[in-house]
Amino acid sequence: MSTEDNIPSAWWEWDSGFDTQVQIASIVKYEPVIDFLGIARRKKEAIDKLGMVVLSKKDIARVEAAIEAKKLEDAIALNPDIIPPHILNKLRPFQIAGVLYAVSKGKCFIADEMGLGKTIQAIASVITLKAFPALVVCPASLKLNWEKEIHKWSPDSKIYMFNGTSAIDFMLGRFPKDADFAICNYELLKNYNEEIIKHGFKCVIFDESHYLKNIGAQRTKLSIKVADPVKHIFLLTGTPILNRPQELVSQLRVLRLLQIFGGEAQFQREFCVYYGNTFVRPKNLDRLNERLRSLAYIRRKKMDVLTELPPKQKDVIEVEITNRPEYEFALKDLINYLKLNKNYSDERARAAFMAAALTQVEFLKQIIARGKFDAVCEWIENFLESGEKLVVFSIHIEIQKQLMVRFPDAAHLFSADDLEERNRNVEKFQTDENCKLFIASLQAGGLGITLTAASNVVTIELGWNPAVHEQAEDRLHRIGQTDNVMAYYFLGTNTIDQDIWQLIEQKRIIVDAVHEGTDERAQMTVFSELIDRLMRR
Repeated sequence: MSTEDNIPSAWWEWDSGFDTQVQIASIVKYEPVIDFLGIARRKKEAIDKLGMVVLSKKDIARVEAAIEAKKLEDAIALNPDIIPPHILNKLRPFQIAGVLYAVSKGKCFIADEMGLGKTIQAIASVITLKAFPALVVCPASLKLNWEKEIHKWSPDSKIYMFNGTSAIDFMLGRFPKDADFAICNYELLKNYNEEIIKHGFKCVIFDESHYLKNIGAQRTKLSIKVADPVKHIFLLTGTPILNRPQELVSQLRVLRLLQIFGGEAQFQREFCVYYGNTFVRPKNLDRLNERLRSLAYIRRKKMDVLTELPPKQKDVIEVEITNRPEYEFALKDLINYLKLNKNYSDERARAAFMAAALTQVEFLKQIIARGKFDAVCEWIENFLESGEKLVVFSIHIEIQKQLMVRFPDAAHLFSADDLEERNRNVEKFQTDENCKLFIASLQAGGLGITLTAASNVVTIELGWNPAVHEQAEDRLHRIGQTDNVMAYYFLGTNTIDQDIWQLIEQKRIIVDAVHEGTDERAQMTVFSELIDRLMRR
């Protein structure tokens, strides 16, 4: 062992026999080294005789936490100007701190709560590091959202989207050499794992990284291989995982940080209680949280950054529908109807025409909802892993029933519910900690109830004017709410969902939705403009 500047080295010995040698000289520039030397001097005999000190795990945790806390302060104190101006100027202060932290670490968890912009921070980190080409691995339902966000934050970046056929292109060497980002869902990793490894990605982002919690799963093993040669690795998850520490093992392995914990066996012994082979409960969670944050883990909650957030935020999530042929057939049928019947003779004929058209459009919206259903359910399941409560609004009874089949323990409020059942379900959601999901009809549940136990709301199917959506969001965003509200809207890509959303948002700009109420004229304005669009096609 060597010494530097007459400062002794330290040998940190783990109970498991896994040893880590750390040179004090490499950390002497940090103030916490004083604490380290204080610990060492209490063990004079070791220093005097050996020039080194054997520390307990408790000592090690104290020293690491103090040193890394200082490193975190230094990271956040980095000059924000290293972030490109066109991105820096759009980031909130806590997001800037997150980017600087990720950039300084190079490999870390970005574990902010949902709605705080983990995707934005990851993209900004890649661009700041110039870590191109970068690979994004995410659930299939989020691929289009990643494409949209990359275009938004880096419009000049070239994106390659992996799908069932692009695997062949990739294996045959037709992957565009100038692609800055590639996006792949977890299920497709198996199709061309070796080719991805050989390509030379400089950064890999694993979104919803709790997908990798099972060390024996194929996608986890493939992800470990993909990450192994990559310099910069970011794991994004809004799901607290400290209550199930064993789920961190595989994710730490992806980050190449597991050995710092002494390997898998030592990690399990230190943070998990087992009865036989069955996990019973976690232990030493404060120590685990402290060590994670000291190494490579940043997490902010909405309550931590309330002053930086607007009271309500909206996020649009676009997904591919799974029943495209059915949708295209129904759309063609609708457009043919519009062409054949557009020359009505009087107002009565126009009213009949519009009523029939509305019926067909609602049928088309129902087809889209069915096509989005699996992606939405996957998203809901991921969200519920966080332990937070969630409200889901839909329009059609068929979708509401399917949701209840998928989530039978959810509270609900549908048009057919009587007053007693309605009140019982609302009360259950508001007061029962174990009731995490509330499924409601947009019409029946959008007025007259309070759902402030949740601060996140999902709308699966769009209404016809902004007031309908505002009123639904305001079931959560009202007196009694102590958190910022996040409203998510799922749209089927390349469907009339996008037309309706654009028209509604245009309407929101022109007329304040609060004053618009449930005015049927507002509905007919959006619907009429949609019909005009379709007829022009």
